[in-house]
Order: sequence, then C-alpha cells, then structure tokens
Amino acid sequence: LLMHLEQAESLYAAGMLSHFDLLRARVAKSNFQPNLIRARNGVRLAEDAMKLLLGLSLDTPIALTDSLSKPDFHITLEEATDSALSKRDELLSLEKRREMAHLGLVMSKRAFLPMLATQFSYTYQKPYQQQSKWGEDWNISLILNFDIFNGLSRFADVKNARSQLEQIDYAMEQARQGIKLEVRQAYLSFQEAQELLKSQEANLSQAQEALQIAEEQYKNGFISQTEYSDTQMANNQAKTNYLQALVQYNTAIAKLKRAMNEE
Repeated sequence: LLMHLEQAESLYAAGMLSHFDLLRARVAKSNFQPNLIRARNGVRLAEDAMKLLLGLSLDTPIALTDSLSKPDFHITLEEATDSALSKRDELLSLEKRREMAHLGLVMSKRAFLPMLATQFSYTYQKPYQQQSKWGEDWNISLILNFDIFNGLSRFADVKNARSQLEQIDYAMEQARQGIKLEVRQAYLSFQEAQELLKSQEANLSQAQEALQIAEEQYKNGFISQTEYSDTQMANNQAKTNYLQALVQYNTAIAKLKRAMNEE
C-alpha cells in the first residue's frame, strides 16, 4: 500500500491521476493501519505465550531464527497407522501388562501339577553295619507331593488370572481402535491441508501475476486507481490465504506425528 501511495502521488504530480484517486490511495493506506497494529500486537502476545511455555521471563528478548516453510512430508495412512501401533506408549504399556498377566495365568495353572523332589545323601563312617570297619552308604529319594486340599482355591486363582488377561486384551483392542481413529482423523486433516495449500499456491501465483500486470497498466494510466486497488487487495488476500494454509499444513503434520508418537 505504501508503494501504491507513492505511485499515486507521482502520477498525481504528473497530472495523470485525479485528486479523488489520490485521496482513495491515502485512505486505503490509513485503513490498513488498524490491521497492521493488531498484527504487531498479536505477534507480541504470541511471543509472551511462548516465553511462558518455555519458562522464560517475559522481559527476555527472543529472536526467531527460522521462518514458516513447507516441509516435504509424504506418508500413507497404512504407514502412519503401523508406526503409531508400534510406538504409542499406552499400547506398549498394555503389552507389558499382558505379558505379566499371561505369566500369572501360567503360574496359576502350574499349581495343579504335583511337585517332584529328589534327595541324595552319602555317608562314609566307622563303625559300619555294627562292625569295626569303614563303610559307605548311598541314598537317593524321589518325593512326589500333590496337595489335594486346595483344589478350589487353585480353580479360583486360574479363573482370576484368566479374567485379568481378558480384561487387558479388551483394553488393548480398545486402545488399538482409538489409536487407529486418532491417526485416521489426523491423516485426513493432513490431506485436507495439503490440498488446500496446493490450491492457495496456485491462487497466489495468479494474484501476483495479475498485480504485476496491473502495476504496469496503472503506471501508464491504462487502468484507474480503483481497479489497481482492487487488484492489490486481491493479492493481499491471496497472500493471507496462502499463509493460513501453510500454517494449517504445518499444524496438520505436527498433529499426525504426535498421533504416531514421532518427533
């Protein structure tokens, strides 16, 4: 708008622009000031929020070292889902719990088995067999122990262990379905943002080309200030739409990576 105003003043000075059109250019610049002020204030508020999130003092100066870009990110829904199912912490935790529950079921079933023990002894002594001489004895014993009085409690232990395992299996299946749904929603949002960004890239390119043509025509007095202003506003709106689409695209990637438990 500032460049447009400078061009309008130059054309007015050369007698190629009416006073009315010059006034319109000045008013357009003034009308843009509130948006600029709000945008600058929004930047300051965003910086303060980031400082608070990072645990920094609000008086700490910060400087952005990077700019908003379009990352090259390609993945299929199947790949994203597989990655999430193999990396999500809640599912990994349930898998560990299932291993312990399965071990508990195995141990409770083993309680039904008899216990077999062996004993071995060796002695070398004198007197031996009531005779005044040295002799040796070897003894080996096999002991089979089967508890027949705790059968009911063992059945209850097995039932309880199996119930715990089934509950964990159900929780794991619910967690899998929840993760799949979360990844699917994030993936669809990513596809939407990707298509939106592509369309806004094309729209911005067309708006910039139209503005270049309008600038040349305006300089040579072929179009009015109103027509040029409309073209400039259309270009500004295209830039805004593109930046919003770019933000949405980066946000969608971040949400999808979070659903996959990736950095």
